[in-house]
Amino acid sequence: MEAWKMHNNSEKIVSEKDSVDSSLPVLLLILIYSHHFFPKELIQNADDAGAEEVILFYDDRSFGTQSLFSEGLESTQGPALLAYNNGIFSEADWKGIESPGISHKKKDPTTVGRFGLGFNSVYHMTDFPSILSGQFLLVLDTQTTALEDGGERWEVDEWEDAPDQFQPFWASLASLGKPCPTAKGYFPGTLFRFPLRQSPSKISENLYSAKRVRELLLAFLSDAPISLLFLRNVRKVTLGLIGSDGAITELLKAETTTNPLNGPGHVEDFSNAKLDTAAHIRKLTLGGTVVDKQATSGEWLVLTAGAKRDAYPELWVLADNVSSSPSLSLAYCLQGNCTGRLSCVLPLPATEENLTGLPAHISGPFQLTDDRRHVQWSEEGSQARGADGRWNHLLMEEMLPVSYCQMVLLALGHSSDPYGAWPDPDQSQQLRYKPLIAQICQRLMDMKLLVRVGGGIPHLLHPREAVLLPEKLRETPVGLAVEKALTLAGTLLAEAPRHVRRALALGAGNGPAAQEATTKFVRETLLRASNIWRQLSLLEKQLLLEYVVGDGCYQELNGLPLLPMANGHFTSTFPYLNLKVMMAGSMLPNDSVLTVLYGHIVFFYSLVSGVIQLI
Repeated sequence: MEAWKMHNNSEKIVSEKDSVDSSLPVLLLILIYSHHFFPKELIQNADDAGAEEVILFYDDRSFGTQSLFSEGLESTQGPALLAYNNGIFSEADWKGIESPGISHKKKDPTTVGRFGLGFNSVYHMTDFPSILSGQFLLVLDTQTTALEDGGERWEVDEWEDAPDQFQPFWASLASLGKPCPTAKGYFPGTLFRFPLRQSPSKISENLYSAKRVRELLLAFLSDAPISLLFLRNVRKVTLGLIGSDGAITELLKAETTTNPLNGPGHVEDFSNAKLDTAAHIRKLTLGGTVVDKQATSGEWLVLTAGAKRDAYPELWVLADNVSSSPSLSLAYCLQGNCTGRLSCVLPLPATEENLTGLPAHISGPFQLTDDRRHVQWSEEGSQARGADGRWNHLLMEEMLPVSYCQMVLLALGHSSDPYGAWPDPDQSQQLRYKPLIAQICQRLMDMKLLVRVGGGIPHLLHPREAVLLPEKLRETPVGLAVEKALTLAGTLLAEAPRHVRRALALGAGNGPAAQEATTKFVRETLLRASNIWRQLSLLEKQLLLEYVVGDGCYQELNGLPLLPMANGHFTSTFPYLNLKVMMAGSMLPNDSVLTVLYGHIVFFYSLVSGVIQLI
């Protein structure tokens, strides 16, 4: 910008050299950025400013128009959307927000949205964005309908010269419970006020009603809690309404507290030294009139991973081109389920393209499409879309699988469900994420993450050393009996729900996954376990017998003391039993199921031994 002109104590925004139609870049930008975007933009700006609290309210009140700084500002006094945060504008912030067509964060990888181009999405709603921060009040007028230089900045000390101009801010601060700066001429925070457009303008013909603003806030409700998971500074977000009578309705209050994990949050590295990682527990508490009373709080495990230069050299080369740092953050809910979404600090729209199918949210410095709604992808990871597409590909398919496996390992020790963070291949509907899921599953095959049944040592098992019960046996009486017998025999038996089995199968590819406790495996194991039988009940032995004869390999039963006799004992001798006598019941317990079972077994052995006796 050129040197600013001075008018009394106020500062004009645009120099004579720049006094072309400054609404033109705004016109172009609001075609790109959706009106749903700007609540997130305001939160991003607050986070970059180091603010800890953000309040978004719709104020339905109107204020006086008698004492304003300029004719034509009457429309700034009506109903407005308010956005408060407890950060303070720097001089660079003032300069940035006064340049509607220039991104001032492009070369700063530490900022998310500090008055970048996305701020212009507010022009969907207003023609006069106004900001009170520190010692200044700024009103922008890109159409120069009321302020000939595109906007003007006044010192707070000037409020007595135009009290009506400041009154909407004083009233808003009183409603929000924040200090009014009139006494000291300085406001220790920032309050945006976006008066609703009252008639079509050169910028937009959109007119926002009170109903439409409420709908905008309600649409953001589901994203507001997720928004707090990855922000560096903001810990509290409140959404609400101020009625025309001043009555306040608090729709949502979302607040987080952070607790360290294992001391300072250091994570044991199982990534072959590819990442610098840290983790913490973030507790999210929800309140307000629209909050489900059954889901008012929850804890999230948040992992942050940075790429090491020697492990990801191409990422670091591209980092300069995209003005970003190669890092990822993952958030896994320790209670309940989570439909994983992509975020660029704040969540991207909940479209199919942004739903990964993973049970955790993923945030990264992704390069986004022009409308900032989706990640920009290259064609099969090539250079087809240039550095931006290649950067995203490397983050998602090389760095993320390693980071995600770290998250699975952490979740194992902090969640009530040891397998809750495991991916389910069936949940990923987008072809784009299939390679990602496959790579994660392949890495999980090389980690000791399966929980051993019975709590023996070792507690965690490698998939290729573990034994799994067949899926059909899980939670059945037969399955419980087989599980007990194998555990007593010292088998490295692991529990694995369906989605974990699918992940193991995908990770193994054409190779072997975990060993399954087939009937043959159980027979061979029990033949070697001579000291377990006294620890099994009559019913458990009967259930074991039912399972081990299931494949019809009766000849392999010899030596297993699983045939119950009428006297209550068990025998392991099969070959020379007289079928007719046994069926008559002199040796069998009084159990019709066992009788039929005996018939099959003895008939087979009579055939192979040639001793069928016709009595």
